[in-house]
Amino acid sequence: MIHILKYILKVTSLGIQRFIVNRKNLAVVILFEVLDAIASIVFIEVLYRNFEAIAGYTKYELYFLYGITLCQLRIMMFFFIGGIDSFSNKIISRDVDLILLKPLNTRVLIMIPETNINQLLSMSAAIYMLIYGLVNSHFIVGINVLFAIVCFILGTILTMNIFSILMPIAFWTISATSLNDFVFTIQSNSNYPKNVYPKGVRFVLIFVFPVILLSNPVAMCVYEKDDWQKYFLLAFVYVFVTSIVKRIIWKLGVRKYQCSMQ
Repeated sequence: MIHILKYILKVTSLGIQRFIVNRKNLAVVILFEVLDAIASIVFIEVLYRNFEAIAGYTKYELYFLYGITLCQLRIMMFFFIGGIDSFSNKIISRDVDLILLKPLNTRVLIMIPETNINQLLSMSAAIYMLIYGLVNSHFIVGINVLFAIVCFILGTILTMNIFSILMPIAFWTISATSLNDFVFTIQSNSNYPKNVYPKGVRFVLIFVFPVILLSNPVAMCVYEKDDWQKYFLLAFVYVFVTSIVKRIIWKLGVRKYQCSMQ
């Protein structure tokens, strides 16, 4: 675990240094992230222009939910899953052969990217939205806050597990990268309260593609909405199940790859 942490810190440090050297590129990225943050804020403000609450969420509660969703994804993209899109290329180039021989955790080596500083900038915007929504909304400080912190960790792990399950599919078909784009699109649905969706869609986004379990339970715990205890337990169960499934699929994928190389 210590070796993995050192590797992550080293890759992150080198990536930031490499990116800062190119100042023009840095300026463009900063501008893009600022505009992206402004667009998100304008969207929420326009959405609540004529409504005090939507699906039981006030404007500031939605800011909090939006910030939580972005924080979870950016943490994963910055530290853990940013290299997932290049996995298919590693198989084509046979670079994965060398990675499989490394003493560190193979999945970690594959998924950690060369640090992209725009993820760090986007994280700053996400934290601002999270704090802005939390400060301006009303919530009770109690055991529910502790559950919310646990739910945030569970949602972050679940995000990584979902992509870890998809990644080994590239051992069978190189076009599996398109599945990542699909999941990124589906993941954006976790920005909104679960009650926004019709029951059928809500069922799919909870039990089939569990993106609602990524960030909704955090906001539900903080603001004690609905039966938040049930969604806390559901998130815990899904993290446990997906952690097992990703290990099984990874082992099967590596076995398939090794057999095809013989």
